[in-house]
Amino acid sequence: MPPKPAEKHSHKHFEGLKLEMLPDGEAQITGELTLPFLAECRTVALKALTDRIEIPGFRKGHIPESALTKHLGEMRILEEAAEVGLAEEYGHIITELKLSPIGRPHIAVTKLAPGIPLEFKILVPLEPELTLPDYKKVAKEVPKSEFKDDAKEEEKFWAREKRRAAILDAIVKATDIKLPKILRENENKSKAELILLKIAEAEKIEPTPEELEAEALHILKHHPEADPLRARLYVYQLLRNTKVLEFLETL
Repeated sequence: MPPKPAEKHSHKHFEGLKLEMLPDGEAQITGELTLPFLAECRTVALKALTDRIEIPGFRKGHIPESALTKHLGEMRILEEAAEVGLAEEYGHIITELKLSPIGRPHIAVTKLAPGIPLEFKILVPLEPELTLPDYKKVAKEVPKSEFKDDAKEEEKFWAREKRRAAILDAIVKATDIKLPKILRENENKSKAELILLKIAEAEKIEPTPEELEAEALHILKHHPEADPLRARLYVYQLLRNTKVLEFLETL
């Protein structure tokens, strides 16, 4: 991820936002990043490029701006500045427009040249509106797991997992959701994830910090190359979903 420019000002760094709601559960945003902000981003971009680029006769990280510009060209530096600026402002743009995105946006630069504002277009899938059914009633209607007196723990485990899957499948079938196009490739899984999220919000279910940290450290211990933030986000979602299913199972 590119570094962020220093937050020297509290004002917005974008102008002329236009929002178009598209029929497939997506939104298209167009607008501009201001010239003063691009100048800040250019400074950050120069630093990032000097740390990555190697030019004969100069130490990495200590390349003068003139040499870097001659080697790469001004447009390459502007492209880096655009990446820095859009990464920084994307969240603020979404907040400004009061959107609830889901999944990754597609961000494109539509005009980039020295001395003019940067023009951009963002295509973002939106979290679909859904009304949860009476999920407690649906869960109760799924037959409970039955075990023999001499059933092994492994048999009990898989019986519980089978019932949890049946409960979730029943709730998915009882919920009307129109997914954005980007999520339709794996429709049932996407619907299930959204439903689990909404039930977690409604029931205020989430893992404790201690549970989250213990599981994240376990993953990072066995996969030291993993990104710590991504590992914690993955663990949070996994633990939250498990707790929701445990809740539904006990109804």
